[in-house]
This record gives sequence, C-alpha cells and structure tokens, in this order.
Amino acid sequence: MHLKPSRKTYTKVFWSYLVILLFTIIAAVVLQIATNEAKLIWFLALMLNLPLWIIILPLNLLWIKKLSYEINAKNITIYKGIISKTEQNINFTKITDFQLHRSLFDRWLAIASVRIQTAGQAANNSSGYEGVLVGMENWQEIYPDLKNKINDEKPEAEEPENISEKILEELQKIRALMEKSQ
Repeated sequence: MHLKPSRKTYTKVFWSYLVILLFTIIAAVVLQIATNEAKLIWFLALMLNLPLWIIILPLNLLWIKKLSYEINAKNITIYKGIISKTEQNINFTKITDFQLHRSLFDRWLAIASVRIQTAGQAANNSSGYEGVLVGMENWQEIYPDLKNKINDEKPEAEEPENISEKILEELQKIRALMEKSQ
C-alpha cells in the first residue's frame, strides 16, 4: 500500500504559520504600548516573520510534497527529503508499538500522525521515534491495521514448561558427556 500525507497537511502547516504571525503581531502591539520604540518593534516583527513565510514555509510544503510511505507485509518504508533523499525501512519484527498523535490542528482537519516505536530507536533521532507517518487522513483504518501487523509478526513465545524441559535435557546431555570424559 503506497500512501502520501493528506493535502490537509498543507493546511495544517499554513495555519501553524498564521498562528506564529498572529502571536508576533500581538507581542509587537503589546511592546509598542509598553514602550515608545514602535519602528524597532515592527522591524523586528517583520524580520522574524519574513524568513518564515519566504523561506521556511515553502521548504516545509515541498518536504511534505516529497514525503511518501509504503506499507507491505514485512516493513514500512518512509521516503523523504528534498535535496538529499532518504529511504527508511522499518521491519515489523523490530517495531514494538505505534503511537497515534493528533494535535489541535490535526483534530480540526481530521488527520493524524502515526509514530513508530522500536526497541533500539535511532540514536540520531531526537524525536524518540524510529519514524513518523505524518498527515494520515484515513488513520482510523491504518492504525488498527498496523497494530495487528506487529502482533502477527511477533514470534510466538514458548511456554515456560517447554523451556524448562529443554534446559533440563541440555543439562542431562552435558552431565552424560562429563561422566564419559572422566
């Protein structure tokens, strides 16, 4: 199954930047009222927001456009990157759990992110997750499916009695070998 983030993810990013702009304007108004440095305050507000809207927002939107996921029987592959491309394969046998994340904007737009947890998560990953499926519109179907796949892929644990019996058999073989060598 090949997936891409929902187009609503673009809306989420746009609204996030609008909130940052709104807080900057409110802070500028409050500072202007508190001080008489109107020109300096509005200049700083402009200098904070201009790079966000001209550079960072288009890069974020391009990053989302290039993001895709492939889920098959054995693993999840995340394709990402603008200049340098990354193909991240996460095997279902290594996955310990999935976490569903829905921010305020996610709930408003009916999308979610599925965070992938593994036992030995990437040391260079500061998020604490091996991978994230961002902007999933049909998360109600995908999330339970993924949970079932990790349960299906886990090897069945042996019964404690079987393990004890196997250990006893091995110990008896070792004892027999030691008695022969004496």
